[in-house]
Amino acid sequence: MSHYRLRHLILSASLIGLCACTQAVNTKSPAPTGQEVHKAKNIILFIGDGMGISTITAARIFAGQSEGGNGENYKLSFEKFPQTALVRTYNLDAQVPDSAGTASAINTGKRTQIGKINVQPDGPFAGCAKSTDTPPPLFADLAENAGLSTGVVSTARLTHATPAAVYGHALSRGWESDGDVRTGGKEQGCVDLATQLIQYGGQNGLEIALGGGRRAFLPRGHGGKRQDGKNLTIGWTKKSNDHVYVEDASGLRALKPEAKQAVLGLFQSSHMSYEVDRDNAKEPSLTELTQFAIQNLEARGTGYFLMVEAGRIDHAHHATNAYRALSETQELSNAVALADKLTNDDDTL
Repeated sequence: MSHYRLRHLILSASLIGLCACTQAVNTKSPAPTGQEVHKAKNIILFIGDGMGISTITAARIFAGQSEGGNGENYKLSFEKFPQTALVRTYNLDAQVPDSAGTASAINTGKRTQIGKINVQPDGPFAGCAKSTDTPPPLFADLAENAGLSTGVVSTARLTHATPAAVYGHALSRGWESDGDVRTGGKEQGCVDLATQLIQYGGQNGLEIALGGGRRAFLPRGHGGKRQDGKNLTIGWTKKSNDHVYVEDASGLRALKPEAKQAVLGLFQSSHMSYEVDRDNAKEPSLTELTQFAIQNLEARGTGYFLMVEAGRIDHAHHATNAYRALSETQELSNAVALADKLTNDDDTL
């Protein structure tokens, strides 16, 4: 019997991602008559930060020409999915949104104000120790409560707005390290996003966290910017014997995904290098990170929610560097194609 494959694509001015659902998804309604119905066990959300329709068009042509074709009739991997959709994207207080607000909408189902991560206007200090504000539940919270494993991968800093929205709450997206927490945050007992990543979910938090941003986890004088003297990578490894930390490609490649270790990988002090500038001996590619994350999470057998961000498309656009923006988009396409190959059509969105 043929299987119905559900693949959704969301396009917006700031992000592109595979459409994810908050619980196991019944595909009965859209499934054609006579085809077998399945429920999703695994969910992978891809986000291309800064990748709007014009970027996709240019990247399609760029990728096609790089393979010797004319480009116009080429298709990026995610353009081959049977369902696509457009969404209107905005913040509560801004027509042109930022990554904090858009990622918050994806992870909570609620729009918020520009620059804020998973907090509402009537609860700005949600998640802080001394605040009575109730934080909106996160997509990852629902996954954890359902017994699923969770992971986040990004070529940006893991404390940057989009990846931070997977696990954190903050009045300001700038609260990446302890010295960044201001605007009444310390008085409310708020902690920085790096600390929130380490503490998320207690002993059963994120199983995978791979990206850049090492400086927010390390103290001053030891390669970081923390003012409290803490080395948060030690806090990660102390969670259990299965929690490991790596900071270069060789360290990641030495691990076996099927060993089911909980892995924190911080491969640059700030953002990871652009794909065209990347030293393969030092930094893994987005595709390699995606492969490791999927194989690790698949080995657990519990089902999982994984967010993968190509975070540097946006940075290249800010720098008016079309070549790097399109190269980053091409690498995202490669990562999506590999994820499609590694996962089972019957149980993965």
